[in-house]
Amino acid sequence: LAASGNFASVADGGAGIVQFTFATAMPDVNYSVVVSPSPNSTAQFGNSGSTYVAYDQTTTGFKVCGRGYTGSNNTTYFSDQGYANMGIAVFR
Repeated sequence: LAASGNFASVADGGAGIVQFTFATAMPDVNYSVVVSPSPNSTAQFGNSGSTYVAYDQTTTGFKVCGRGYTGSNNTTYFSDQGYANMGIAVFR
């Protein structure tokens, strides 16, 4: 964690999923998470695209799931790409 702000930890939650935990809990779940991934390998550039979504928000943290799309039929798969230099902002 660089410039961790209110983040206590980041943990691997499985294929394409990362769990973020706050150092100090939020008073409620009325906050917004902005995710800005950065591809960390050249393999990512062969994809049609990627989507990252924050979900499972609680007062103590949230999860981010990355999905990649590839091929003419946009086959989806869980993506572990983009997490190395990801920017996260939480607004309340």
